[in-house]
Amino acid sequence: NKCFSKIALLKFVAFIPFVSLNKIDVMRILCILMLFSPLYSAFGQIESGKVGKGTETKAGQKSILPNSSTMFYLGAGLNHSFRNLQSNKTPFGEPLGQRAYEEAIDVWTFHLGYRQTLSKHCQIDAGLNFDKFGEMYRFQDPLSDSAFTNTNRYAFIGLPIQFNLTFGQRLVFSLCGGIQPMLATSYKTEQEITDANKNVTTNSYSSLTALNGFGCNLLISAGINYRCNKNIGVYLQPTYSHGLINTFEKQAAYKHYTRGNNFKFGLIFFLKD
Repeated sequence: NKCFSKIALLKFVAFIPFVSLNKIDVMRILCILMLFSPLYSAFGQIESGKVGKGTETKAGQKSILPNSSTMFYLGAGLNHSFRNLQSNKTPFGEPLGQRAYEEAIDVWTFHLGYRQTLSKHCQIDAGLNFDKFGEMYRFQDPLSDSAFTNTNRYAFIGLPIQFNLTFGQRLVFSLCGGIQPMLATSYKTEQEITDANKNVTTNSYSSLTALNGFGCNLLISAGINYRCNKNIGVYLQPTYSHGLINTFEKQAAYKHYTRGNNFKFGLIFFLKD
């Protein structure tokens, strides 16, 4: 570990000439690295079981935290949502027009689920997701104060099934992939119109008939879990969601496929084996 710390220090110092720093900044960085180098060495001793003088570790000592092959989790997510929009086939299709200029929006999601360890590095993950997606179009007249905003939001109940590849014990890194069948629960459009005199008019409507009732998304994610104690832990799991089935009904003017980057976080509860 001391050798690792020295190598890391030499690599960083070798990188410094390529950065536009003055001599004073370079000296400050070197001093900070020299101060932190002993901490890296001490951390390496703790990880390897070589603690300070007068302290011995017992061979074959059991882990403080018991193994838990079954986990329950509960959390939320901030989904940076967008879509892939295409013109439908004739005779129903229309040009995208102004819809080609729609932007992504951020929407909150909620989820819960269950993980079961299958082997040392493999888990199966099944749950229940309350997902939302959407997009927004806005126009500002450069010659006046008039403006127009149109926001679409779609809500789904999803049943994700994933396989997780995990590394670590207390601090766990994971790579996950799977699919999520979904049922549409709502579709809402909100409009805000501002005229040249700054008078604002709002309209909203919702209709499930405009949507295909069933959907399916591909899920890909990478996460970090930290086990705080024998019963509970926390996790952060950014997830990419890729719609495989058209969101709209067959005779709509467009084909709509959801996309989302969902930054999920929450609590993990470890159940006794």
